[in-house]
Amino acid sequence: MRCAKIIKLKFLYRHELIILLCVLALVSFIITRLPVCNNHDNGEEINPRRASRLDLNDANVDDDEDEDVDNEKLGAGNHGDGEIKIFNDARLKPQHPPTSWKWNSKKVPYVPPYEEIDCLVNDDVTITARKEGNETYIPFSFLQKYFEIDGKLMKSQDGRDDKRFVWHHSTARVYDQNKYTCDGTFMTFDHYHVEQRTKVKYISGVEGVPLSTQWDPKGYFYAIQIAQFGLSHYTKNLTDPAPVVITYEDAEEQDALRKWRRGTTSDAKNNIKIVYDEERASRVVEFKTSEYSVSSKGFTLPLESQSQFVVSFDAMFSSNFSIIFSVEAENVNREIKLIYTNGEDDIEKKGHVILHGLGPVTKWRHITRNLVTDYRKGITLKRKESLKKTKESITRVKSISVIGNGRMDNITLWNYNHMAHFIDAARWLLRNQDEKGGWPVDVERKLDDDMAPIPPGWYSAMAQGQAISTLTRAYRYTKEYKYLQTALQATKLYTIPSSKGGVLAKFVDTYPWYEEYPTTPGSFVLNGFMFSLIGLYDLKCTASAEEGREAARLYDEGINSLKNMLHLYDTGSGSTYDLRHFTLQKTPNLARWGYHSTHIAQLQLLASINSDPIFKSTLDRWIGYTKGIKGKRQKNKGLTHSKEIGDRVKGHNDNIDAGIKTLSPSPFDVHILDVRMSAP
Repeated sequence: MRCAKIIKLKFLYRHELIILLCVLALVSFIITRLPVCNNHDNGEEINPRRASRLDLNDANVDDDEDEDVDNEKLGAGNHGDGEIKIFNDARLKPQHPPTSWKWNSKKVPYVPPYEEIDCLVNDDVTITARKEGNETYIPFSFLQKYFEIDGKLMKSQDGRDDKRFVWHHSTARVYDQNKYTCDGTFMTFDHYHVEQRTKVKYISGVEGVPLSTQWDPKGYFYAIQIAQFGLSHYTKNLTDPAPVVITYEDAEEQDALRKWRRGTTSDAKNNIKIVYDEERASRVVEFKTSEYSVSSKGFTLPLESQSQFVVSFDAMFSSNFSIIFSVEAENVNREIKLIYTNGEDDIEKKGHVILHGLGPVTKWRHITRNLVTDYRKGITLKRKESLKKTKESITRVKSISVIGNGRMDNITLWNYNHMAHFIDAARWLLRNQDEKGGWPVDVERKLDDDMAPIPPGWYSAMAQGQAISTLTRAYRYTKEYKYLQTALQATKLYTIPSSKGGVLAKFVDTYPWYEEYPTTPGSFVLNGFMFSLIGLYDLKCTASAEEGREAARLYDEGINSLKNMLHLYDTGSGSTYDLRHFTLQKTPNLARWGYHSTHIAQLQLLASINSDPIFKSTLDRWIGYTKGIKGKRQKNKGLTHSKEIGDRVKGHNDNIDAGIKTLSPSPFDVHILDVRMSAP
C-alpha cells in the first residue's frame, strides 16, 4: 500500500510538471505575438515598445553647393525683410505615420508618439512642427535657410545608413596658416579655383589668363581676378606634391619622327622633319601641310594619357594652323576634339568640337593649356549649369595632331603646371600697367543705389595690392628686375585721392583708406583694403630700404587706420562688408560667410606679422562667430559702443552742412563722420 501511494505521488508531480511546462509555452507564445506597427508606406513591422520620439536624422535636407560668394542665402539679420516662401515647401510636412496596429489580424487605432502642431513664426507665417512631451521639433530645412546654417545627413562608415546629422553654424571655412613670408604661400589661396568660377568665361588663348564676366557678359580682363589666378597657382606650387611630367617630343632623339603618323592626305608636299632652330638654339619638329583642313588630320603624335591633362609646348607658325587634341570624356560615347587655332581670342562649341583661338603665333611662344578646364568651359558655354556643379571631365588624352606650316618643340603633359599659369598672370600685369601705375577696370560699377556709379576706367586698391603681391613673387622667382619695377610703380595710385582718379580716401578726414571701389561717398570695403596692405607689405620686404621707403610709409599709415577702425566692422555675430551704414546711414551691409572667412584669413596673416593685440583678439572673436558664439548683450547698463556712435551721428544730423564733426574721445579714439563725407 505504501509503495502504491509513493507511485501515485510521483505521478501527480509529473502531471504538475507537464502543466507548468504548458504554461511556460503559452507565455512564450503570447510574447511572440505582441502587437506590431504595420507601416503601409514601406511594409516594415515595428515593435511599438521601440517606437519613440521623432528622429530628426530622417529629415530630408538639400545639400546645395554654395557657388563662390555670388549666391545669396537667406541669413540671420535678413529674414525679417518680407515673406519667406520656404514655409510652403512640401518638404516641411512630416511623413505620414503608421495608421494601425496589427494584433492577431485585428486592427486598432494607432497613437503616434508625437503630435503635429502649428508653429507661428514672427506673428507672420505658420509652418508645421511636431510636439513630443514638452519638446517641440522644427524642420531643419526651414531652420537652414532662416538662420543661414549648414547641415546634412552623413553616411555611416560602411556607406549604407544615415547615422548622424552634421550641423555647421555657418558656411565659412577657416584654414590654419603658417607665419606669413613675402615669398611663401599667399594666405589660403591654395583653396582658390579661379578657373572654375562661373564669372570666368574662359582662360584666354592669347594671354593665358582669365576673361571675366563679373559685370559685363561680353568679357573683359580684370586685374583682381588675374592676380588671384596667379597667386593661387603660386601657392599651390608650394603646397602640392611635385608634378608628374611626361615629355612626348623634344626633337632630341635620333628617331624622333618614328612616333609621328601621317594623316589621310597623300599629297607629297606634306612633310615633317627635324631641323635646327637658330633662335632657340635647339632641334625642333618642322611641319608642312598643303591642306588646311581638319579632315586631313595633318601629322599625329599618340599620347594615351589618363592622368596628365595639362599640356605645354613651344610653337611658331607662319600662317593658319590647327593643333588638335583628341580626348575621351565622361558620359560621352564618341571622341571629343579640342582644337586650338590662330583665330581670335574666343571659345566656341560645335557638336563634339570645342574651338579655342590662340591668336597669331608667328613668333616662338610657350603655350600652356589645361585641357579639362578648356573642355568644361566649352560644354557649359550655353548651359545654365555652373562649372562648379558640372561633373563631366576628360578621362583620357589620346593624341595631338598638327595642321599647318610651322615648328613645335617640347610637347609635354603634366598633372598640373602651376608656375606656367603664375608667370602668365605676372606677364599680363607687366604688359598692361598704364602710365599711372595701375590696371584700370573698363566697366561701369554701381555699388549702391545711393552712391554715384563709377564710370569705366576706375582703379581699385585691391587690384593694386594683389598685383604687387604677384609681381614681387615673380621678381623673387625669375630674378628679373622688370617685375619689381612694375610693382614699385603701382604705389603711385595710393597717394592720389579717389575723387581725382586714385584710390585714397580718408575716414572722418583722419584715417587714410585705400578704396577697393572709389565711390562717392566712400564705401570703405574691408577685404579690399586689407589686400592693398598685404601688397604694400610684400613690396617693402622685397625692395631695398631706399626703393621700398614709400611702400613702408603707406603700409604704416594704413595699418594705423585699420587698428582704429576694425571694430566698426564687428556686428557681434559677424562682420560687415563695408561702412555704408556710416557713410549712407542705412542698414549695415553684412558680409556673407564667404567674405567673413576672407576677413579671418586676412587677420590670420596680419596677426602673424604684427603683434598688436587688436588683430589677435578680433581674429579669435570672428572665428567664434562662425561657430555661433556671439557677443554678450548688456543688461541695461549703458549703450554698446556701436550704438553710442549711432546715437551721436543721429544727434549731429542738424549740423549736416557743417561737414565733419569730431566728438569727444571714445574708448577707441574714433571720430564720427558726417553722412555727406566723400573722398578727398
